[in-house]
Amino acid sequence: MPEHTNPLGLTKEEEAAVIAGRVSEMVGAGMIVPVDPDIADLMGAFEETALSPEDAHDARFDGSVVEGE
Repeated sequence: MPEHTNPLGLTKEEEAAVIAGRVSEMVGAGMIVPVDPDIADLMGAFEETALSPEDAHDARFDGSVVEGE
């Protein structure tokens, strides 16, 4: 299978940004759009926001103590 080339001479990063923009427009219009995992990653779909184990350990107490509970 021949390697993909784009007629505009865009870099892979530029092409991915254009595709991500079009996907966002289509989703905004109410369409359901299947997305390549690399494009989804570029769009922030897989952003890791979980606490690290250390942060979770440090956050287990908020510093206040309620008496009698």
